[in-house]
Amino acid sequence: MKRAQYKDELYFDEYIFSQEERIEKFTKVLEKLNTDDEDKIKQCKSYLSGFYFDLINAKYSLGLQRDEIITDVNELFNYVCEVSSYNDMINYLSLAIVFDIDKKRLKSILQCKTYDDILISELKGYILGEKKEYDNLLLKYSDHYKPFCDFIDEKIEKSEFIEFMDNQWYDTCKDCSFYDSHKNDKKTYTGYWCWLAAAIIKMKSIKDISGIYIPTEVI
Repeated sequence: MKRAQYKDELYFDEYIFSQEERIEKFTKVLEKLNTDDEDKIKQCKSYLSGFYFDLINAKYSLGLQRDEIITDVNELFNYVCEVSSYNDMINYLSLAIVFDIDKKRLKSILQCKTYDDILISELKGYILGEKKEYDNLLLKYSDHYKPFCDFIDEKIEKSEFIEFMDNQWYDTCKDCSFYDSHKNDKKTYTGYWCWLAAAIIKMKSIKDISGIYIPTEVI
């Protein structure tokens, strides 16, 4: 059953078909690149990891189950060699937690220190099974991510977190490329899902929780 708030099943069927064609095209390009074309290889892999992330969102929106999505999650991590933004790091670590990706496959992400702050360190620590003190680290983007850290640290209750997710989170995403994408005619809408929220819920072993933007059905 379709999960997304906007667009119908036909839209997502067509989007997924087009995205898989795009992935096939770039995979063939990558295969043809010479090993010394390092910059082109990295760029192509970056495109592919982004394509797979959008595909995962679209498939979840359409209503597919965990076992129907996890292959694409694994494919995404086949192409992550560099992380180009804080938001990408959050998304990749969150997907890794939600889908139980082996930490050996996350070497390049876990070793990247460029975006480290208290939130990313918490996610990495969970993956590595290392609970450390991160009091000396600041949160880089507190306007957007403070409620997530507060929920991890039990400074806010579950009900407060759900209230934030249902009524405030989307408004904090106005600078994100996906914001209001359901209103344009470019067919870039894949659903509005916060994988970070799902990852934190899994980290905290919470079962009885749901939310408009939280992809809880694959945890």
